[in-house]
Amino acid sequence: MIEVVTLAGEFSTDPKLVVLSQQIFNNLSSEASTLKVLRVQWKGEDPASEYEPPLHDDSNTGSWGDTTAISRLRSLSGGDFDAAWLQYMVALGRRAIAQAKIEVARGENVNTIAVAQQALTSRQAEIDQMTAMAAWNGGHS
Repeated sequence: MIEVVTLAGEFSTDPKLVVLSQQIFNNLSSEASTLKVLRVQWKGEDPASEYEPPLHDDSNTGSWGDTTAISRLRSLSGGDFDAAWLQYMVALGRRAIAQAKIEVARGENVNTIAVAQQALTSRQAEIDQMTAMAAWNGGHS
């Protein structure tokens, strides 16, 4: 997801979208840092294993690490990039929410549940903002 987020700075011409991508990057980085600390505390256990994305999935369905979609995004610029990026990021955000809900419902560790709850709040706010931007720009999400 981080790779997709950072593409906005390179391919978008919309300053608002670039700022949003930086905010998303900061949110994701903060969550990742917290999870790294928890992993160290648990001596190698992976507290995010239930909702952390797989590295690659070429299903072209807006999934994590979708190399086809990332390649497509890299081929676009300006408004075309912006619309495709917003659509893709909304799909990723929805997937992150679904996976974080699993951790909240089934998690056994209060710290990972707290990170998942934080992710739920952050991703939903990001989705709301991206959906509004897509509607304003005539994009589809």
